[in-house]
Amino acid sequence: MRAASACLVLAIAVSGCSEASEAERVAPEPIEQADEPASQPDQVPVPAEPTAPAAAAPAVPEPVAKAGPVTPAGVCDKIKAAVVASGEYSAAQIDGCFPVEGEDPDNPGFYITRLNAVCQQEVCGSVLLGWYAVEAKTGRVFEWDVATLSMGKEL
Repeated sequence: MRAASACLVLAIAVSGCSEASEAERVAPEPIEQADEPASQPDQVPVPAEPTAPAAAAPAVPEPVAKAGPVTPAGVCDKIKAAVVASGEYSAAQIDGCFPVEGEDPDNPGFYITRLNAVCQQEVCGSVLLGWYAVEAKTGRVFEWDVATLSMGKEL
């Protein structure tokens, strides 16, 4: 289409088609500016009231789990600390783990157990939060895949 004879669909719908020049079709309407009140020289700006400094964000606690060997009695604490530090669950959501008697016979060097949530009702269904493996020598915590009986990502 040639610009001189083409009309926009919107222009047709609103006002019909006219043979306006390109400058008339493209030129925007002038925007009227509201008159600003004249500043008065005898008025002095009043400073805003000082505000109290913002409170510092609460410190994020360091994970309580430290590197090093783990005993069966310390497995659940390692898992809890790793899960809370990863942000998967809060400490308030965690109840505990199944008791760990010793290293897993099929995975020497690792303790494998499940982490349970707090039951908030008289009768609960599953409270399983996940299965985890803890390396006995280092205390490193891994997700445990019960379907494939293999380790997942480290927390």
